[in-house]
Amino acid sequence: MWLQAFQDSLSEPLLPADMGTLPAQSRGLPGVVIFDYDNDGDEDIFVTNGPGGDNALLQSNFAQSGELTFSDQAVSAGVATTDIDASGACFGDIDNDGDDDLFVVAHEDQHVMFENNGDGTFTDVTTDAISDDSLSGTSCSMADIDNDGYLDVVVSHVWDQNLLFECFSPGFTLNQPTEVYLNNGNNTFTEVSAASGLLELGGVPDGAQGASWAVALVDYDLDGDVDVMQADDQCAFNPASVPGGFDRGFNQLWENDGAGNFTAVTVEAGLAIPGAWMGLSYADYDRDGNLDFFSTNMGDWFPVDFGNLAGVGYAVSRQFYGQDDGTFVDSVGQDFITTPFGWGTSSEDFDNDGDHDVVSLGALHTIVTREASNTGTIFINDGDGHFDVTVDALGTDRALRADHGVAAGDLNGDGLVDIVTASASDADPNGPIPFIKYTDIGRTTGSVFDEYAGFWPLMYGNGVDGFVWGGHTLPNGTISIEVNDTDTANQSVKIDTLGSFGITDAGVVNRSGFGAVIRFEPKWQKAALKPVVGGSSHSSQDSEVLTFGLGSANKGVAEVLWPGGVRNRLYGVKAGEHIVFPEIPCSYDDQNMSKWAYSCCVSESLWDLRQAGVLTKKMAFRFYKSAIKAWHKAH
Repeated sequence: MWLQAFQDSLSEPLLPADMGTLPAQSRGLPGVVIFDYDNDGDEDIFVTNGPGGDNALLQSNFAQSGELTFSDQAVSAGVATTDIDASGACFGDIDNDGDDDLFVVAHEDQHVMFENNGDGTFTDVTTDAISDDSLSGTSCSMADIDNDGYLDVVVSHVWDQNLLFECFSPGFTLNQPTEVYLNNGNNTFTEVSAASGLLELGGVPDGAQGASWAVALVDYDLDGDVDVMQADDQCAFNPASVPGGFDRGFNQLWENDGAGNFTAVTVEAGLAIPGAWMGLSYADYDRDGNLDFFSTNMGDWFPVDFGNLAGVGYAVSRQFYGQDDGTFVDSVGQDFITTPFGWGTSSEDFDNDGDHDVVSLGALHTIVTREASNTGTIFINDGDGHFDVTVDALGTDRALRADHGVAAGDLNGDGLVDIVTASASDADPNGPIPFIKYTDIGRTTGSVFDEYAGFWPLMYGNGVDGFVWGGHTLPNGTISIEVNDTDTANQSVKIDTLGSFGITDAGVVNRSGFGAVIRFEPKWQKAALKPVVGGSSHSSQDSEVLTFGLGSANKGVAEVLWPGGVRNRLYGVKAGEHIVFPEIPCSYDDQNMSKWAYSCCVSESLWDLRQAGVLTKKMAFRFYKSAIKAWHKAH
């Protein structure tokens, strides 16, 4: 449809009103998942593709050869979904059998649940309960919302992506609702969207829905159950701060009562702040013991083309700091004047100095131009939650790529976190389409990014006389792997959570450990905090194995807050260790449990974990010693 519009414009210029009838994202929404689907100890990659093209399931050969090479197994594994316009994806062990299953989000088609067979192949176990409809799916996230030991799935939607005008339609009537699928425990699901409370948003009219690009199941208030956050888009409209504008795009937040019943707390949490929010990632940036998050935004160069008059600083991607009372403090204007366009994001300690940094990547491909303000942005934490910016840390000039999916994980086992992205389109710096800087047309923000921000024009003209095609299009996008080669003496540890539901008598946590929050404290340094999230970013999911930098230390203390509220601790985690941290369903801070009862609980649980092959005798003894030490410190 875009190509036809291009060709037709050569005889009759394309008017803005006609652009609204064209698809919003003609190349789709490629998402990235990093997971070890074949259980061989290295990280594999899954990337979604549009209709008529296979998804990619890139099986890593690193464990076998020591070389970071991949082979695409999507077709042989049964997850190509060639006929589906696949956008986001997420993974998790839905049946608690020890391997990761896969959920693929569809645009105007049936989402697909794939069960991992444990032999490198998957089986489609989708049932009629999983939506087969006309909604435009964007992202998904897995966690156990009702604390029954099984992973549930939440899916976000935006508006009908076949019609760009819906982005410009006032109000909320064309936005699409979030879907909630409750795991029945037998690889079937029940749709409970309305009953869950997630169809009631905060700070908007009753019954209104958001245009959501990302969703995350995360324990934001550290109370032992997973809450829900979704990134909603203000889109082309001015916020209420501009005369005639109104607010509709918030980072919506719902609090869980522990049984899967959600209450919107967006306004109460201080998040009724309008923006073109698109991606989410989480960590404790200022290391104060509360969970913070980063949300991507459009940047302040491009919104002007949509008639947005909010001014510089409105559309900045930024962090929100969690407070002791469950609210968040907006960092707008604190570290950046503005930031470039961002879709996907991950919060990781890229330099292993003990605090979490942020990567934010993305570009917007429209019918008229391909925005290109983001050359490859990594925000480097100063240790206290403030960020400096690097624009050239990635090996590829990201202005050439319209990145959507962004995910992070250690692909080559060197203790440094790598980045995988998928773009919707790429540009050729030596091609026929010129790159024009925004400063060349008089659009500046005073930001460091003014030096780089620009666009690739696809059509030429104006809103009155119409636009005419320049004769060239951009090629389809690609997958990019950025291997972290930071020159540092800082080392790291890896923590892989494992719920013990079905293994220990009192275990309640899903086998993936999604919903847990890990606190890691390097010796003589502030503790870092990061949740285990089954999908956030934008259409993507980071590795479930979390990497924590040690800074100048050589060891530290790991603590896990599990869904349900149990806390376990492991002392003396040394540099380079990869710890499989199992749920021991005995909380060291339980004031109602005697030392004897606690010791028996720990011993019996560790015995069960040993019998299941989860722990060696040596590791079980190590966890036992740590458990007793933690109990003494808490009492």
